[in-house]
Amino acid sequence: RLAAKQVDGILVADYDICQHLQPDKSKGSLLIEGENLPVVTIDWPGCTSYSVLIDLKMAGHLATRHLIKHGHQRIGLITFVVDAENVTPVNSGYEQALKEYGLTVDPSLVARVPGFDIASGAEGAKKLLAQKEPPTAIFAIADMLALGAMQAIKQAGLQIPTDIALVGFNDIPTAALVDPALTT
Repeated sequence: RLAAKQVDGILVADYDICQHLQPDKSKGSLLIEGENLPVVTIDWPGCTSYSVLIDLKMAGHLATRHLIKHGHQRIGLITFVVDAENVTPVNSGYEQALKEYGLTVDPSLVARVPGFDIASGAEGAKKLLAQKEPPTAIFAIADMLALGAMQAIKQAGLQIPTDIALVGFNDIPTAALVDPALTT
């Protein structure tokens, strides 16, 4: 469809687009099969060629460090169930920050969820809050997960940030509309 509209190229933010692309060695880019359209991937580390990337490991590190600097030592992580190439670095940054500050990486504080939606975030928060010794803070690797976690935290009768701190990642516009505003 885009080729028919004679676009000059395509920016793609999709987790599995690389399998549908072929390298164009003459230009160092990726092409859609059968079309001569250059493609630039966004936020997908596994694609070769032109791409726009976020320092995902640093993002995970900064979010976790923020919670540590606010005095939290039991920091839960809500993350995706699959070790995808744009998820693993965020998780790695979380672990790196914990280790740098002398905190133990506790697998029981990691809630792996099936999606990046509000329901998955709520599911992850419920898992973490149900522990005998729940975390005092939660880092969700996506703001939609954090919004779901916020919902579950409030349903549990807890207040953010008084009872538990919460940080998300993506800085989606909705993060500023909730009460309290989501740290992201």
